[in-house]
Amino acid sequence: MQPASPTTPILTRGDLAANITSFGRHMRAANLSPATQRTYLAALDRLAAFLESQGMPTDVAAIKREHIESFMEDQLANWKPATAANRYSGIRPLFTWLVEEGELRESPMVGMRKPRLLEFAPPQRQCHA
Repeated sequence: MQPASPTTPILTRGDLAANITSFGRHMRAANLSPATQRTYLAALDRLAAFLESQGMPTDVAAIKREHIESFMEDQLANWKPATAANRYSGIRPLFTWLVEEGELRESPMVGMRKPRLLEFAPPQRQCHA
């Protein structure tokens, strides 16, 4: 087996799965709670699986807002709004980190908002005289 030449990348820098792995290491080094790490990584794994299953880009530089919105639309169609909002909160930090690391100029999530959660008033109690 030949060693990698200087022009042969050992790791594709833009690959979403590879960046999720690196982001996991970053979260551990930042000492984020294990629950936060699990939540973020689960949301990111779902995003990666969705993009791949839909034939959408999995190179982080090619992921656009419309891809993230398609993912969120799918989450809202298949899960409760609170779950979809949780997944939104789990994927946003990856793209923020990629910008901080210089891998992206701008997050595809700039200007996006978390899915709206409907607020329900608690049931009114009946007063019996």
